[in-house]
Amino acid sequence: MKASAASDPGTSKAIAHVVQASGGKMTVIQRVVAPAQHNGPFNPNAAKPNNEGDDLPDMENPAYGGTHTNNTGLSGGRDGIHNAAYGSGVGNTRPDDWAELLRLSNNNNPWRQLHLLNDNLGGRGLHTNLVPGSASFNGQHLGGAETPVKNWAGSAEGDVDEDRAADYEVTANYNNPDIISNYIIENFHDVDNFAGTIEERTDEEMEEGDPELVREDVYDQQRDALKDEHEDWISDYVSDTFASSFTCTAKFYERDDDGDVYSTNQQNVTVSYQ
Repeated sequence: MKASAASDPGTSKAIAHVVQASGGKMTVIQRVVAPAQHNGPFNPNAAKPNNEGDDLPDMENPAYGGTHTNNTGLSGGRDGIHNAAYGSGVGNTRPDDWAELLRLSNNNNPWRQLHLLNDNLGGRGLHTNLVPGSASFNGQHLGGAETPVKNWAGSAEGDVDEDRAADYEVTANYNNPDIISNYIIENFHDVDNFAGTIEERTDEEMEEGDPELVREDVYDQQRDALKDEHEDWISDYVSDTFASSFTCTAKFYERDDDGDVYSTNQQNVTVSYQ
């Protein structure tokens, strides 16, 4: 069995797969990186018990809730969404110290920069509106929360009639997503790629240490120490940079045949890693 990896430059997504011989045929099995789930989806067609009067809510500007430790978003939302214009893509926006994570990951990068407020609902590619995550997490967010809002309230992808709108907000929860750090450490990080650093540390220890020290033993000690330092850095960085879940809330409005506007109760969908 032969393992290999490919890279999709269009999405900066590393695609890991296994090629194995089976009955004389080669089979490609794609690995899902950091799988996620949602407990939704939203239901815009749910009962609408709340009489909101004669008018749909005005569409407000997108609102963002600031940034977390490494300059990633805390929340993004918009009230009164109705046929929103496009916001902006990710561009070159990345969390602080992102290059160091890639360096320790042997330049493997299966992660995507995820909009909190979807770009087709007017969300911008800003630090306040972006959080890194897996492609699976992105897909669960899209299916469980974003698509129902876009289909109901309209978006840059397509209009809806004048009698619908939605309030929508996404909050990022930073609760140490071990699935991410463990994946990086187990699949990408290789301390032997930093042999030069280990050699330098070994040289220093040999010069300063007991003359009876065995270089091979010192090298192994320095290797283990550097490995621990890297893994601690990765774990701390992931905890401060990757959200472990998104809490998504929405309220859906509709005007009836008599001209009255009714709304659903607030609905909640959580997207999280499995």
